[in-house]
Amino acid sequence: MKITNNYDLPAPLVSAIINDPYEKVGNISVTRLIGAPRKHQLENRHDVEITQDATDFLWSLLGQSVHEVFRRAAIEGYVVERKLSASVSGWTISGQPDLLTPDGIIQDWKVTSVYSFLLEDKPEWEAQLNCYAWLADCHYEICGTITGLQVVGILRDWMKSKAGEGDYPPVPFVLKDIPLWSKAARQRYVEERVAIHQSAVDAPDDKLPECTDEERWARPTTWAAKKKGNKRAARVLASEAEAVTWIAGASGFEIEERPGRNVRCEEYCAAFKFCNQGQRLVGVGNTHEPQ
Repeated sequence: MKITNNYDLPAPLVSAIINDPYEKVGNISVTRLIGAPRKHQLENRHDVEITQDATDFLWSLLGQSVHEVFRRAAIEGYVVERKLSASVSGWTISGQPDLLTPDGIIQDWKVTSVYSFLLEDKPEWEAQLNCYAWLADCHYEICGTITGLQVVGILRDWMKSKAGEGDYPPVPFVLKDIPLWSKAARQRYVEERVAIHQSAVDAPDDKLPECTDEERWARPTTWAAKKKGNKRAARVLASEAEAVTWIAGASGFEIEERPGRNVRCEEYCAAFKFCNQGQRLVGVGNTHEPQ
């Protein structure tokens, strides 16, 4: 991948982004395992053709800084950023839980937004942490028995002026318990994900398994009922028929269609220009011939 600096970030910052110390272990990481096979394969196959700007990595760099803080900690009984690996169906899966507490709780620390904690479920967090628990099961001598899972959030956009309003967190730090699956469920999930990714290895670009709505961060088309001249909707509904019914008998209202989006495809997928599914959904011509 080529990393550009189109916004003139300071050279040391760009250098820190480029010189990411991450080293691949085995066939696939936990992060890749829980993700879309299509995205994984296209990014691997077209790595030398992909260009991203350094600004795309600023938040991940901030997240890495939290991990650097862990290296200062000298608290007995905690397992800090221990890289683990184990094999399933001929593949080696690797992962690096941020923290394992003395009482068997795996924690994943994330620099994220208040919105992520208050308004959205994050199924990928649950899958990621349960995969880490599976790896820990394979290394009982190091990790012992896993008793729980937690996401610890450092909220980058927290505002003191909103502290205490409803569910808004009182401080820019939130701890969230994540459901711990049974050992059998963890094993089954890992085996299923490995099989899905293995099936994609030999598929040509245009025949790769298509990304799901969840993997594309798809937002459905909605219909907004609003007062004429207003930008904000009085009500947003799932169908045009519901919107028509909602404004029936009311005067001065209009209905605005808000087309659905595939947010990851449009804004966050490095492999978009090589993806026939993404190009089709977004409605632009392919910019690359499938291999």
